[in-house]
Amino acid sequence: MRIFLGLTETAGYFTYLTKGFKKIGVKSFFLNLDYHPFNYDYEKPLFLKPYYRLIKKKHDVQTGSNYLSQIILKVISTILKQLIKIIFLTIAIFKYDIFIYGFGTTFFHFFELPILKLLKKTIIYVFQGSDSRPPYINGTYLSRFSIGRRAVNTRAYAHETLKIKKKVTKIEKYADAVICNVLSSHLHVKNIISYLQIGFPRSEISHKIEKKKNNSAIRILHSPSNPIAKGTFEIRKTINNLKKQGYAIDYIEIIGRPNHEVLYELQRCDFVIDQLYSDTPMAGLATEAAFAGKPSIVGGYGWDIVRETTPADSIAPSLTCHPEYIEHAIKKLIDDADYRYKLGFKAKKFVESRWDAVKVAERYIKIINKDIPREWIYEPKRLHYVQGACLKEDRAKFIIASLIKNYGMKALKLDDKPALQNLFQTFSQSNEIKQSGKVHA
Repeated sequence: MRIFLGLTETAGYFTYLTKGFKKIGVKSFFLNLDYHPFNYDYEKPLFLKPYYRLIKKKHDVQTGSNYLSQIILKVISTILKQLIKIIFLTIAIFKYDIFIYGFGTTFFHFFELPILKLLKKTIIYVFQGSDSRPPYINGTYLSRFSIGRRAVNTRAYAHETLKIKKKVTKIEKYADAVICNVLSSHLHVKNIISYLQIGFPRSEISHKIEKKKNNSAIRILHSPSNPIAKGTFEIRKTINNLKKQGYAIDYIEIIGRPNHEVLYELQRCDFVIDQLYSDTPMAGLATEAAFAGKPSIVGGYGWDIVRETTPADSIAPSLTCHPEYIEHAIKKLIDDADYRYKLGFKAKKFVESRWDAVKVAERYIKIINKDIPREWIYEPKRLHYVQGACLKEDRAKFIIASLIKNYGMKALKLDDKPALQNLFQTFSQSNEIKQSGKVHA
């Protein structure tokens, strides 16, 4: 059994999954052709180091004023990337039996998938959120498609939704298995394997947990990959408000820095505020925090549905809360030291026993061998979650209402799920803000 993984990295997922495969004696190779500022420690082929230096330089000059240099580097890197793809796809077809793709990537816009299928290769796709979540409930599009606070580019939202729907449909046609977060599986038709059941692969992080002195400030870490989508500005306001109330807080914020800097700060903090509008109780940062024995606060709207669709022993132990109750959650971890330590210990035990890279790799082997437990399977037609992720509920309502008004219900691309489609329409017209799942661990 030989496994190829690619072609991009998200939060270190493939980096650690590859390490997990190697620890259990399965030959695997991860190829990442994108520049990643967080510098995850994936294996880079020696002869590709000039390419990696080139794409880093391309990234560094993107914010510069030399437009000609940007164009030249973009052209050279694009040509080189295509050549590398041709070489590696040719090698991979002859060398590997299993292809695991992430974030909707492929060598040549899905062109090779029918070829791989014809050659009886096993194809697994793992979706991690924004790669299949409908754009109209995905806050990562806000900066691109918003026109001030009172208007959105509905044409762009409609086009991007159609684009993602086509991508998901094509992947479902050829993939032997699709792994996806239940709460972002709206555009999927075929059954998925629950992302939470498989886990987020990580490895042990060296750490030393020390109880804080009573008179020392609480150290809180927040490290968003996308400050707008993660609710960073609201989190800052909440921290400042707590300081005004007299709380001694040492707030550490890391944005766009290498992963080793985040890991260092995880050793020094008391707890983590992961994000404000999540649809998973433990994403990348919260998982790293758990391996370091530190608890995380994760805001979101869908915690009741997570508990409804996922067995209790597969739900990662974070302090989850409704976004409106983020201040209450922070106070809880500051005021109750014993609870804070116990939650960190509980999170660490969970990831060590279920989400260690070896454990996750072993679950992938079960998928490859078609030995998939029934409880891992979820039918997207059962989904009734509408708030999405990375944006406020009222903003999601506005986008959905605008999209339906301009392009009709068909723009949601949910014709196969009429009940969910109607739920979105009702949700967009409602003034009620759902308050379930206030604070829960």
